[in-house]
Amino acid sequence: MSRLDNTLYYYAEVTIEAQSPLVLASGKSGNFFDVELVRDANGLPAIPGTTLAGILRHSFQSEKGEEFAKQIFGYQKENEGNSSSLEVSWAYVHDSKNKYHKSFYTKDNIDKDRILKELYITDNPDFKRDHVHLSDRGVADDTGKFDRYFVPTGCRFTFSIGLWTNGESDAWNDILKILFSSSFRIGAAGRAGYGKIKVIEIKIPKNKYFDLSKDEDINNFRKCNEKYTSQDFKDEVEELKVKLNFLLGFRIGGGTKSFIKNNKHPADMLPYSERVVKWNGDNGDFESEYRITIPGSALKGALRHRAAYHLARINKKWDWDKCEDDGLSELFGCAANTNAAENKGNAGKLWFTDLYLENTESYELSRNSIDRFTGGTMDGALFQEENVRGGQTFETCIYLDNSIDKKSNEYKSFEWALEDLKAGRLALGGGSGHGLGFNYAEEVK
Repeated sequence: MSRLDNTLYYYAEVTIEAQSPLVLASGKSGNFFDVELVRDANGLPAIPGTTLAGILRHSFQSEKGEEFAKQIFGYQKENEGNSSSLEVSWAYVHDSKNKYHKSFYTKDNIDKDRILKELYITDNPDFKRDHVHLSDRGVADDTGKFDRYFVPTGCRFTFSIGLWTNGESDAWNDILKILFSSSFRIGAAGRAGYGKIKVIEIKIPKNKYFDLSKDEDINNFRKCNEKYTSQDFKDEVEELKVKLNFLLGFRIGGGTKSFIKNNKHPADMLPYSERVVKWNGDNGDFESEYRITIPGSALKGALRHRAAYHLARINKKWDWDKCEDDGLSELFGCAANTNAAENKGNAGKLWFTDLYLENTESYELSRNSIDRFTGGTMDGALFQEENVRGGQTFETCIYLDNSIDKKSNEYKSFEWALEDLKAGRLALGGGSGHGLGFNYAEEVK
């Protein structure tokens, strides 16, 4: 049966808000950053419908199986196949008045808007995060530095989604439920903290669908006059809540802003921070103050390296080639070029989340560079670092895929790494040599 023979059209208009930065990579490198963002005709960041449909298909197929996914999302294999019954539009970014523009929007109007004028800038240094690829020994790999340009936390997008059927369909609720899952991440590096979203509003017709065999529904479908209702779903992803309490403070560097009031001479090393969009009803704007940020990748990288130690201890294998898998790729994921045997990448089964800190206190510490040969101080090598003060408690979450084998050695290694984090044996960030970054939380559960 052709899709044109279907008369029922399930429809929803979805508004989402970024809970962590979105890396919407266009695949093109730019003059300032390694990868540029996807942008619409107005020059504003946007999420392609193919991106959303691909994420939905992957999650749907994991739950319902490949054959059922082919019926809904379509497929093509040689001379066989069928078109998709699902339609997903592009997601368009909201302005400061909580409205989105999918038609032409003038440059003058963009410049007048508090949010859009910042997002329009293609080389805005506030929306860039540096990363370092770690080697098998847990240190920075040669030529392993790269950056990601992102859409900042708090930005909102709206897109529409529709499903053609010839009768009532249970698959519609299964598709919408995916949007409410903590494992639904948009863009690159979702397992490392990026791409987490929250559904702000989902509007559907009162009957969930338009019956296009009826004149009334045809008119409502054309004019969008159908009354809309909101629908909510429960997140069913298992989560581990992680409490962080750094007794002596911590420093995750790379920042550009000082958090010490009236500091006329900022330190040489500043805590990493980002700008965040805050909403008050239908009014949005960037917060006046930057927020100190603990990237999900900082927690993920430390736990993976420590888990690799525990796995080596279990397997009694302490040496491996540089290109050899550490045994944790199924749990933590790996890039395609790190699996020498098959040259295939893997997404991993753990999702980490960026943590944005509010009302944090910091302090400045003067340091001397040490001559590694003599052990003495180096002339003219005094520098300052700004660290987050200890005694402050923060909470983040790690989300688990339902398919994880909790009896495996890999998962046991991960649990031991968490215990090390809990007991103050594993540091996050820099400065661990002088006590920074060690966590003394009461519990990890």
